[in-house]
Amino acid sequence: MALFEPTASTKVLNSDGTKNSKLERPKFVLCMSFNSRGELITGDSDGNLIVWSSKEPRMVFLHKKLNDTGIFTINVNDDCLIYAGKSGKIVELDSTYQSTGRSFELSENCGGCRCILYLNNNMLIVGTKKNSLYQVNLGEFNFFKCLISSHCDEIWGLSQGNNPSSFLTCANDGLLSLWDSMSFSQVWSVGLQEKLHCVDSHPSLDLAAVGLCKPKWIIFDLIVKKTVFVQSEGSEQIEVIKYSPNGCYLAAGSRDNSIYVYRVSDDGLKYSRVGKCSAHSSFLTHLDWSNNSEYIMSNSGDYEILFWRADTCRQVLDVSVIRDITWASRTCVLSMETLGIWDNGLDGTDINACCEAKNTDLLVSVDDFGKVNLFKYPCASLKADRKVFAGHSSHVTNCRFISNETRLITTGGNDMGVFQWEILND
Repeated sequence: MALFEPTASTKVLNSDGTKNSKLERPKFVLCMSFNSRGELITGDSDGNLIVWSSKEPRMVFLHKKLNDTGIFTINVNDDCLIYAGKSGKIVELDSTYQSTGRSFELSENCGGCRCILYLNNNMLIVGTKKNSLYQVNLGEFNFFKCLISSHCDEIWGLSQGNNPSSFLTCANDGLLSLWDSMSFSQVWSVGLQEKLHCVDSHPSLDLAAVGLCKPKWIIFDLIVKKTVFVQSEGSEQIEVIKYSPNGCYLAAGSRDNSIYVYRVSDDGLKYSRVGKCSAHSSFLTHLDWSNNSEYIMSNSGDYEILFWRADTCRQVLDVSVIRDITWASRTCVLSMETLGIWDNGLDGTDINACCEAKNTDLLVSVDDFGKVNLFKYPCASLKADRKVFAGHSSHVTNCRFISNETRLITTGGNDMGVFQWEILND
């Protein structure tokens, strides 16, 4: 406790203009940096800036309540120092820890500052709480530009975009984002003000169906970037949503154990309910369409695999019919062709997603252990050979092949990462 008591030699500045040198012990020290003299500079949760002697454990300088929201980050360049608090305001101090008059404030949409790096006397790199990096100029012409932007909550929705090299993501942060895999960049991101869980793009139109973390789904125009249709359905969140290959149907799988099938018309702007597929005894997890858009295969939380006629929403029980169906995609983690992705001891929630590369006969699965697993397709034998790739620091939530199946995109849960993998011939 005595460490946080100013001594007689400590120079004290108070933001309120008083001469009170008494300092309450802060709850957290949030950041630190060294200046050119080897002195340690710290910022804490009470907004105090403290300079510590390089030779003994005592304060050299104390600026009390420099920032009302705490000091989250400090960086030193020559004789200048920059700091930022919970808000987006960045302030520069001189060698005497007085303001130089240069500052910059990021908008609320950017998120609060979490780290700052000097590039030169005028240019900064700023990392924010919303997992974004910005370049900021403190010089004569104040400006900033976004270098990298991403999601700031778990990402579950992933789909091919409106061209072969693009893809869509959506997350619990309410953002729907379009990415370009060739430039490794985000094309645009739109906040929909609701938690989002799943997404699928129309096979021929610039539209995307987005399932929410509530009994509701929307249709989003990817060109004008606005919602063009809204539908409330079921009693729980939409777990999976997919257009048929011909674009004439849309299937929405809900956590209320049902699949809701809609007929699509008027260039994707009108949706008429065909019926409800009801036979699962647990919530829907995945679904796939047949090549001819006539059949649906679905998985549920209690490991069921069921098959349906799309135009009648009736369950298909005839094995001879099921055997001859060819599937447009392979995202159902439970099927005869994906048995080998399941190891002994795994439960039904450990593998979150899978997808097939038809041109190269490859199958990828992603799991709760942060791994991306590569198999040959079909993968029908137990303990199938695989290659395992690491990178994510949390559970991996989804995966999709894009760019004519030359690239793989995976999305993360708590790490909120979007990873791109290149498919190489071995």
